[in-house]
Amino acid sequence: MTSAFIPGAAAFRFYEDGTESGSSAIAAQDVNLTARDVNSDSQVHLRYRLDEVGSGNVDGATTDDYALEFERNGTGGFSAVTTSSSFVQVDTGSTLSDGSATTDRATEGISAGIGAFLAGEQEDGNGEITDHQLLGNQHTEHVWALLLISANLVDTDFLDFRVTLNGGGPGMTNSITPRITVSKGTVHTFTDVADLSQSQLLDTAGIIQNHIIVFDDLIQGQLLDQTVITQDHVIASDDLSQSQLSDTAVITQNHAIASDDLLQSQIIDTASLITVGVLNLVGDGGLVGGGGILAG
Repeated sequence: MTSAFIPGAAAFRFYEDGTESGSSAIAAQDVNLTARDVNSDSQVHLRYRLDEVGSGNVDGATTDDYALEFERNGTGGFSAVTTSSSFVQVDTGSTLSDGSATTDRATEGISAGIGAFLAGEQEDGNGEITDHQLLGNQHTEHVWALLLISANLVDTDFLDFRVTLNGGGPGMTNSITPRITVSKGTVHTFTDVADLSQSQLLDTAGIIQNHIIVFDDLIQGQLLDQTVITQDHVIASDDLSQSQLSDTAVITQNHAIASDDLLQSQIIDTASLITVGVLNLVGDGGLVGGGGILAG
C-alpha cells in the first residue's frame, strides 16, 4: 500500500464570538446550529478538528492551505467563504486574532483526535489558513470567524460547510458537514393614507362609522355615539296620534329622518337607545325623551 498524507475534517463545534479559548459554545460537539436569528447580521465561530487519516504516518507540506467553503440550501455547489461572499462572510470584526495559534481547549472544546494535538490557526482575515503543516498521526484545530449576512438570507435557509486542501474540491475528506439553519421574522411596514376621509379606528367595544340625517326643515338634530350595531325602523302614517318603540337592547347608528315640518328631532341618551327611521306626519311632530314618539 502506498503511503499518503490525507487530512480529514473529523469534528466541529459552533461558538458565539469571543476569544479563541474563552468563547461560549452554542451547542455540543458535532451538533448543527438551528434557528439562528439573522434579523441582523450574526457572528458565529466554527471550530474544526482535522485528523491526519492517511496510511504510513506521512507529513503534510509546509505550504498546505486550508480554506472554508459553503453551500446554500443544498444546491448550487460549494463556494469559498470570503470577505465578500453572498450569504456568509469572513467576520473581519470578530474577537479572534487572525493567524494566531489555537489551543487544545480544556472546557467547551472538541474531543481529541488521532495522535498528538498540533496547534492550528485562528482565521478572521480572508477565509484561508495558509502554509500550515499537519504532521502524520496528529490532529489540529482551526477556528473560522463567520458573519451571516441578514440582507441575503431568508427564513429557514441553511448553509452547509466543508474544508478544502490547496484549492481542491475538496482535496481531503470531510466525514462531518456542519450546518447552520437561520431564522428570520417578517417585518411589517405600515404606511399612512394620504387622504383618509371616512376611516377611523376606535378603542371601544364597537366601531361607529356612518350617520345619515336628512331634514327638509330641521330645527335641531343630534346623534349620540353609542356602542354598536345598526337597526332601522320605518314608521309611516297619515294620522299618527301616538307611536312608541318599546325599550330594547338595540343601539342604533344609522338614522334617516324626513319631515315636511319637523320642529325638533333628538335622539336621547338612554340605557336603551330608541331608533326612529322615517316619519311622514300630518301636522306637528316631535321626538320626546323617555324613549317614545308623540304626535298631535
